[in-house]
Formats: sequence, structure tokens, C-alpha cells
Amino acid sequence: MKPARARAGWTLLELSVATTILLGVLGIPGILLLTSSGAYRVESVTSELATNSRRALAALGDQLVDAGIDQIDEAAAGPGLSHAQITFRRLEGLAGAAPVWGNQQRVLLQAAANDPIDGVDNDGDGLVDERVLVWIEDLGLPGQSTRVVCRNVSAALEGEVLGNGLDDNGNDLIDEGGLSIAFDGARVTIGLTLERITDQRERLQHTSWRVVALRN
Repeated sequence: MKPARARAGWTLLELSVATTILLGVLGIPGILLLTSSGAYRVESVTSELATNSRRALAALGDQLVDAGIDQIDEAAAGPGLSHAQITFRRLEGLAGAAPVWGNQQRVLLQAAANDPIDGVDNDGDGLVDERVLVWIEDLGLPGQSTRVVCRNVSAALEGEVLGNGLDDNGNDLIDEGGLSIAFDGARVTIGLTLERITDQRERLQHTSWRVVALRN
């Protein structure tokens, strides 16, 4: 009886199957790494938006605490309205029993420097008509100064669609911009939505809120 002949090698089919399995096994760590890296970037951008929006509202709220309600032009419009800018004066002291109010200040949204409000993504960052939150001190005076409080402000508050006359996000206000300031007596509610586009072209938004009690 002749001994069985040893196999000379692998067939083409076997090599193909083995190569496919090997590539699959080797590719798993890469897929996991890419997934983990993408999740980290999303979390990082979201955290940055949250931090920036909270800081902006903290700065705005701290200023408004010392503003008189009768020193805010927009407050006279009454409740149920959302404002994307306000003009106000802060209390600086007393002259006897009379309050002394400082120079006018204004908070408002402006178009980003490289993205005018025209419905086009002019700066190529994936966002259309984004705004910046601007603070103007000594309004209308020779010493007037302007500073940017934060960037990447959305054109509309999260969940809202501008210009449709509807309360899309269900907070009893209509057509709110990315900065929403609403008055109810001496109580003011401020909302701010920031947004960014990730490397994977995913649009991320974060909205922060602050409620401030004004001086009567």
C-alpha cells in the first residue's frame, strides 16, 4: 500500500478565503479606532459649544442684573416677544436717593465677518449665515467700543425655523434668533444656540439658558 501524498499547497479558493478573514481581523481595530476617534471629536465639539454658550450667558446675565427694567428699550414691548438685541443702561450708583444710570450699552447679533447674511455658505464651513454675539459699550459716544462675546451663533434658536410665523420649539415664542431675549415683567429669559460642523460634516448645536431678575 502506497503512503498518502502530502498536500502540495493551498488552492486559490482557500487563499482567497484566508486573505479575506485575515483582512477582516486586521481591520477591526482600525474600525474601532475610527469610531472611537469620531465619537471623541463629537463630544469635544459639543463640550466646547456648551462652555462657550454658558460663558457668554454668564457675562450677559451679570451685566443685566444691574440694569433697570425701565432702562431697557425692548422691555417696553411687553411679554411674549423674543428679541435678538437689547439696548440698556446699568445702575452705577445713587445721587442721594436718585439712581445714576451709566451710558447705553447694546447686545446684538451680527453677521460673521466672512459670512454675510445672504443664504449662502460664503466661508465654506458648512454653515449658512452664522452670527457673532457682539457687545457695544458707550453706545453712540466718541468712546464707543465693540467686542465679540462669542462666535458660531446659529441663525435660529435650536428647534426654531425663522420666518414661518410658528412656535416650532414649543416655548411660546415665535421665530427666535440664535440669541433669544424675552421679558416678563422684571424677569428676563435668555437663550443662546451655538453650532459647529464636525470633520464628518455633522451639524452639532448646543443651547444654554439663563433667567435674570432685573432691577425694578
